[in-house]
Amino acid sequence: MYISGGSSGNYITGMASGMDVDTMVKELMDAERIPYDNYEIEKQYYEWQLEAYQESAGTISDFQTTYFDFLNPSTNMLSSSTYESYNYVYSSDGVSAVVTNSNISNSHYSLEVDQLATSAVASSDQSVSASINAANTVDYGGLDNQMITVTLDGYEKEVTIMDMDGSTDISLNDIQLVMDEAFGSGKILVEENGGKLGFDTATDSGCHELILEGDLTALGFVTDKVSNRLDVTDSLKDLNLKTPMTFDEDGMVNMKINGVDLEFSEDASLDYVMKTISEKADVKMTYNALSDEIMIETNQTGSGKTLSFSETGSNLLDAFSMTTVQAGQDLTCYVDGEKLVRSENTFETDGVVFSVTEVGSVDVDISFDSDQLFDTIVKFVDDYNTMVTDFQDTLKEERDYDYKPLTYAQKESMSDEEIELWESQAKVGLLDSDDLLEDMLEEMRRALYMPVEGCSLTLAEIGITTDGYESGSKLVIDEDKLKSAIETSSDEIVELFTKPSESYPGTTSARSLTSDEKAVRQSEEGLMYRLYDVTEKYISSTSDSMGNKGILIEKCGYKDDYSELNSTMYQQLQGMEDNLLRMEEDLEEKETNYYMEFSAMETYISSMNSQLQMIQSWFV
Repeated sequence: MYISGGSSGNYITGMASGMDVDTMVKELMDAERIPYDNYEIEKQYYEWQLEAYQESAGTISDFQTTYFDFLNPSTNMLSSSTYESYNYVYSSDGVSAVVTNSNISNSHYSLEVDQLATSAVASSDQSVSASINAANTVDYGGLDNQMITVTLDGYEKEVTIMDMDGSTDISLNDIQLVMDEAFGSGKILVEENGGKLGFDTATDSGCHELILEGDLTALGFVTDKVSNRLDVTDSLKDLNLKTPMTFDEDGMVNMKINGVDLEFSEDASLDYVMKTISEKADVKMTYNALSDEIMIETNQTGSGKTLSFSETGSNLLDAFSMTTVQAGQDLTCYVDGEKLVRSENTFETDGVVFSVTEVGSVDVDISFDSDQLFDTIVKFVDDYNTMVTDFQDTLKEERDYDYKPLTYAQKESMSDEEIELWESQAKVGLLDSDDLLEDMLEEMRRALYMPVEGCSLTLAEIGITTDGYESGSKLVIDEDKLKSAIETSSDEIVELFTKPSESYPGTTSARSLTSDEKAVRQSEEGLMYRLYDVTEKYISSTSDSMGNKGILIEKCGYKDDYSELNSTMYQQLQGMEDNLLRMEEDLEEKETNYYMEFSAMETYISSMNSQLQMIQSWFV
């Protein structure tokens, strides 16, 4: 930013003449910089206009994204499914239904489900984990006041082993009594076999997973954590199984599931094995700690789905007790007395998708949700009116020419608050009566009120009219008339809003059409497609067949977007910035010349003074 009066230090300024050269140069430069200041004001105002246009483009883009984007199915007004909502009443929880075609022939369905579709399943024939058995003999003498952590089905307690039966030494009975006191009797069973302890949940106790943690050396364990359930992070060779796992001579598991060859090292974790089998064999393999079973099931249901296993040199399948396979089966049901056999529990008939979850009888009553359609239309109208009103308010703002953008010099003498207040007033009326936005609003208004070819209704006939141009052509809803139209003509209303053009369908072709083709498309398509075409005309970021984006985007681009750099306004601002730099250079050069001229004058006056003094000295 150029500041005048900053270069006097290199020149003689008033020593001979006694003149205030700096002040004189500043006054001269203040006059010289008037064109610069005016151009700076013009550039700042143009920059504000760019931001205002970009804000307008963002408003339209948000509206378009909300109501004209198939990625937002719940609000996409181009899709007929957005308008079609139904109420469902079920006689039981065994089924759900979704209407996929509004032309359903029935409103009541009776289902009789004899058999559900299932996957082919192979599961453990028995619990696979071994009890908690110590490797070494128990050291009762070292157990007095020994604290360990015991977790029973997720409930964790710190327990201290001590004399509980009044004897002088810790015994097996004391350990049992400690467990009974901590969790209740009949839940944890402690046994001794050959001097080695064993822990497990009692049969039919309702308890399942038991974990011991801490210093377990005196109890005879060689690790600080033991459990009667598999730890899926353990390697295959370390799993606590009833049937020990064996591997081939290379320490590997070699197997085939549904024709897929699989190979695992003895060091692979059970979790890795299950995930790999699930991914590669197109099945789901899981471990259920509650039932202590391994299960493999096909991802698809139906009688055509099977499971086949084979294993060579190892015994993973036997160790998991997976010896039998239950084949998949089909869904068998009757819909209004008509028998259906399907491979999945979800099927479509008569434009309705049914999802069955249990065997038995169920009645389904379906009714059109007119309230939802009413709410959908009202919400759209409200948001449309908000957008139109915002634009109309912007267009009606009159510019106050007494408030112009501040120059750099003016800001120097003002506080931040004063600058903010001034500029807020200076920004009023940036788009006063803007032709571009007024044309867009007029196109939107016409789009809503031109008849849709082949449609029996107009917007006014369903109770939606405009409130006059002076009020911004906002839409006004006669709620009673709209509700009545929905009750009697819901299909026609959906067509009025969503009918695509037969001659030029789609959501991307309009901007590349000729004017005659656009006229045909507009006459044939529904109101929402027309509004979409208008928004695309102005704010599309995609180039048409001529390489042009939307009119507004060509002008201003989106803020902080590549389109901004290529917009006409941004390019114009860059040109203005270059002009300001050249004007600054010219001002600096002029200031330098003024100081040089005054310096030359001072040098001349100084020389004349010296000569005068010399002449005067001759007469002394």
